[in-house]
Amino acid sequence: MCADNYKMTVQQFKKTITKASGFDKYYYYFISFLTIGFGVAFLFKSLTLTEHREEHSQAIMLFASLFCFLLGSIALYLVRNRYKILTFDSNSSTEDKKRIIADTIKDFNSSFIDNSKGFWSFNYRRNWWTSDYTIYLTFDNDNIFASVIASTYYHGGFIDFGQTERIRQKLNTVILQKLQTK
Repeated sequence: MCADNYKMTVQQFKKTITKASGFDKYYYYFISFLTIGFGVAFLFKSLTLTEHREEHSQAIMLFASLFCFLLGSIALYLVRNRYKILTFDSNSSTEDKKRIIADTIKDFNSSFIDNSKGFWSFNYRRNWWTSDYTIYLTFDNDNIFASVIASTYYHGGFIDFGQTERIRQKLNTVILQKLQTK
């Protein structure tokens, strides 16, 4: 197989993975701003309508305001990191890079199926109670690219309490070990 088939740049890789779930980004921005809006509304309500309220109900409204504002702010931060791409420098041959990718996919308990486009993706679920994650892999002449994106439809929300980052770190460790032992 010719190495010319494997010339996906980091920009093309990012475009390909965002195309697979492009609507998500706008949906999550909308949800984040909506949550922040609820926080501001709770704050306004708790500060302006004090005449027929007890002290503990005002404290609950202030807590709800703070909670919504923090949740929305964290979500905004996470949306920015949703399409983070890991780049690994590698001047290895095309076959070595394919072997590294195949071994990485097998380490995540999935099957490697070779294709002519040089772009692989597979679903990973750490435990039955966690969300699904899609892991994307490709390479060009000088690099191996990888990305982890949480599949949030049907299995939870867009805040995964750091699970995506932990899987990203595991993927980083696995690929770096394979690059060192090639």
